[in-house]
Amino acid sequence: MTDDEKVKGDAKMKGDAKSRHTINDLPPLFGQDTLAEAIDVSVSKLERDRWLGKGPPYIKLGGLVRYRREAVITHLDQNTIFPKEEA
Repeated sequence: MTDDEKVKGDAKMKGDAKSRHTINDLPPLFGQDTLAEAIDVSVSKLERDRWLGKGPPYIKLGGLVRYRREAVITHLDQNTIFPKEEA
């Protein structure tokens, strides 16, 4: 492992904000690696959800899978659960 790889790995382990995507800073169209990082799930989880017909809507371009930022935000909003307040 090179020193550059170690530094990048250390930055990811520390949750360096510069190395991580958030939903609001994503480009309008992006791939599954970017989405997985932004919502903190594995790429295989996204692939499994697509296979099961679950998860955010996606676009298939040949062999490529792309997600629209607004569609992902809408999907997350629709799947937000608000706990009931205790009386």
